[in-house]
Amino acid sequence: MKRFTLAPIALMACFSFLTMPEINAQEMGNLETYAENQLGEAVEPVIKLFGSLAGAGFVNTADLHGIAGFEIGIRGNLSFVPGEYKDSGPLDGVDVVGLPFLQASVGLPANLEITGRVFSLAVSDDTDGNVTVVGGLVKYGLFQAPLLPKVSLVAGYHALVTPEDYDFGTFNVMSLKAFVSHNFLVFTVYGGAGIDRASSKITIEDSGNYPGGFEKTYSESGANGTFGLTISPFPFIKANADYSFGDFKSLSLGLAFSFR
Repeated sequence: MKRFTLAPIALMACFSFLTMPEINAQEMGNLETYAENQLGEAVEPVIKLFGSLAGAGFVNTADLHGIAGFEIGIRGNLSFVPGEYKDSGPLDGVDVVGLPFLQASVGLPANLEITGRVFSLAVSDDTDGNVTVVGGLVKYGLFQAPLLPKVSLVAGYHALVTPEDYDFGTFNVMSLKAFVSHNFLVFTVYGGAGIDRASSKITIEDSGNYPGGFEKTYSESGANGTFGLTISPFPFIKANADYSFGDFKSLSLGLAFSFR
């Protein structure tokens, strides 16, 4: 009977991501206060942060849905800010940042599955506008034999659109990863590793440090690993949690209706 309580607990946990601590919105819109030789150091952790938020939590098994099989649900990603980034800059004093997602997947022929996810969320009371996330993923079943561990390759792209008040432009995040999983009755254990590459164009208007203005695209790449657990407390319902480790550690929770 206890296992049937996991679904509502996971649901409440996912929605708790809607009220995560804020990044420093004023710093995100005042990059002109940094000299050009300091700017890269200031924007590096922010680009890595959004790469971590977008690149995590989009897989809960390496198994594929069959043709016309589908899954729809909610996900929440929580990234923990390393200590060296908390003392200054846009992440000053911030311990964690989270984003929720609405996510849907559908199975296709040729061992393929596609996934889309989207959400829009106000990240601060101090600025107008939301961070809007739109992402797409393709999963290819490299090894899908019955009764054996499944192996899949995943390629993804996310665009994170920031408020106009920010000097950061749209964050573009590309991911390439491999996952393996194995099913044990109502449990699935999974893990994976890969690379996320995030970039953003910084645009600063004419100011004291930047006479005539400034524009440059910065990018950061990072390898990471993931391990997690998915449970099906009753037919067609899946709840999962996973932990990712890299430059930024992250925790992801999900709850979905899945028809394989």
